[in-house]
Amino acid sequence: MKKILLLAATVFAVFFASAQDQKAKEILDEVSRKAAEYSTIEATFSYSMVNEDEGIDDGYSGTISLKGNKYYVYIADIPMLMVSDGNTIWSYMEDVNEVTISSVKDQTSELLDPARIFTIYEHGFNYKFTGEATENGKPVYKIDLIPETEEFDFTKISISIDKNTMIIASAIMLDDMGTQYKIEVKKAEVNTPVDDSKFTFDVSKYDDIEVIDFR
Repeated sequence: MKKILLLAATVFAVFFASAQDQKAKEILDEVSRKAAEYSTIEATFSYSMVNEDEGIDDGYSGTISLKGNKYYVYIADIPMLMVSDGNTIWSYMEDVNEVTISSVKDQTSELLDPARIFTIYEHGFNYKFTGEATENGKPVYKIDLIPETEEFDFTKISISIDKNTMIIASAIMLDDMGTQYKIEVKKAEVNTPVDDSKFTFDVSKYDDIEVIDFR
């Protein structure tokens, strides 16, 4: 799940850090400018995990809604729901009817917080523009994000940015074990009305639910 959140954050991220590569910085600044205009972001995405040496080839789809520091992430194939109102995080495992509750302030890493997508790469990464290509019939810019330290268990994240919309279209992460994680945005909508009630989890609506509260 950590890899999913990291990739989801990458796809919808707005980047403010200074980059080693001027071309990458110019592109990411434009992505940042456009995303800053959005009051909400709602998207559907696909996720895959592949390691040929280990015989791993897995994938599923999900949805994400973002509003300020609030988020709603649902992965139907697991099935799992993560909700946050900006202060509290609810992680609900549907198949076992169990919810884990924690505080945002207790998170050990900003990389795992979808609400921090607009500043998540402000520190810790260098950027490199690697060229232009066509993906799914769309012209894209390609940029690599390289960790500055060994704090993270991956070697790089490669992102593709739609040249026409300046919205991140996909991200691929390679870890140090040779596993490739990919997330691809299927459909995205911005500035759609989203009620704040979507970003809370009402335990009373679930019969016989097991609650694990770490607050």
